[in-house]
Amino acid sequence: MKIQRPEIREAVRADMALLRRASRIVARAAPRFNEVIDVEAMLGSIFDAMEPELDFTGEARNMEEGREAARDFSTLAVPEVLLATPRVLVQSMAPGMSVRHLDPRSFSDSERTDIGKDLLRFMYRGYFVQRTFHADPHAGNVFALPGAPRR
Repeated sequence: MKIQRPEIREAVRADMALLRRASRIVARAAPRFNEVIDVEAMLGSIFDAMEPELDFTGEARNMEEGREAARDFSTLAVPEVLLATPRVLVQSMAPGMSVRHLDPRSFSDSERTDIGKDLLRFMYRGYFVQRTFHADPHAGNVFALPGAPRR
């Protein structure tokens, strides 16, 4: 379950505005630096990626698309969205546990290979075919279940 803190949108947007102003000051004060690293453009890219994070309905849509895409892979599953509002997201539990907490020896060699191949294929298909990507691919977001039946 994800619940957005009250007034966080306003705080994030205020921080973005402040950083944009600061980047313009840096550009004027250090024009040669700004020629190499356009701070305002860099922040614009970061903020463009952050803005959708302020509305959980977009994340829910992405999860549903991810669920559909994961169906092609026997070792992957994406939790189901149970409720989505701009400030609340409730999803089903993923099977298994975070790979951060699993002993790699609890998987057979073929399981590790199959999971690794499926994860890479899923990510690469997103990058190169569907033109989407998982914005937070860390061990805490990847769950596995040793000995799980293949779908």
